[in-house]
Amino acid sequence: MPSLIFDLDGTLADSRQCILDSVRYAFDRIGFAKITFDSVRVTQQDLRKSYEETMEQNQIPFNDEELNQFITEYRWYHEHEGEAGLSLYEGVLETLDQLRPNFGLAVATTKHSMQALRVLNKLKIDHYFDHIQGTDPGMRYKPEPDILLHTLSALRRPSEKSAYVGDSIHDMHAAASMGMRRIGAAYGFAGDSQLIDHGPDWLIYDFRDLTGISYEILDRLNQSFAEGQRRLNSQ
Repeated sequence: MPSLIFDLDGTLADSRQCILDSVRYAFDRIGFAKITFDSVRVTQQDLRKSYEETMEQNQIPFNDEELNQFITEYRWYHEHEGEAGLSLYEGVLETLDQLRPNFGLAVATTKHSMQALRVLNKLKIDHYFDHIQGTDPGMRYKPEPDILLHTLSALRRPSEKSAYVGDSIHDMHAAASMGMRRIGAAYGFAGDSQLIDHGPDWLIYDFRDLTGISYEILDRLNQSFAEGQRRLNSQ
């Protein structure tokens, strides 16, 4: 059975405000309440990179101790305050119901695995997924493909028979490096302009669009897998 693997933030869940509020809180707690940051970029990359870029842009010296405090404060606020405002994008529940008979479903996210599981449980959709993979200690963040490699291994699925649904260029790069089909979520944080430039196989403007193209995705994934098998057999 082919697999559909989903990013979490900006793809399944509208967590933009939660992320922005958590970033503001964390900077406030480490003494930079008035600092300015790129509200698009902080929703699309890992915390370390967001912190370092913001400090550099504001020409403020920084160190690892302060970074670790920033991450701790961010995660505290995210869990205890921010997640109360999380919501699913429209149509997620019914679309997952319709996809599940034909696809193995999984999540691969920048969040740590336990955090991702907690969020999906709060949103009441954790039971849809055969595997939930976060970027755990020792793993590299997207655009490196570590989370997709671990997810495919857990699912025991070949990359040729899998597609990744995500809203950022990092998602597209990670999937491409694994030889996976790419589905750009243009309704997410980045919009369609960046995604179009990075060549997704499909671009969707509403989560429910997946239902309309599901058979096309199935056909394309099955074709990719068959072509891969033929290449192996010819060697």
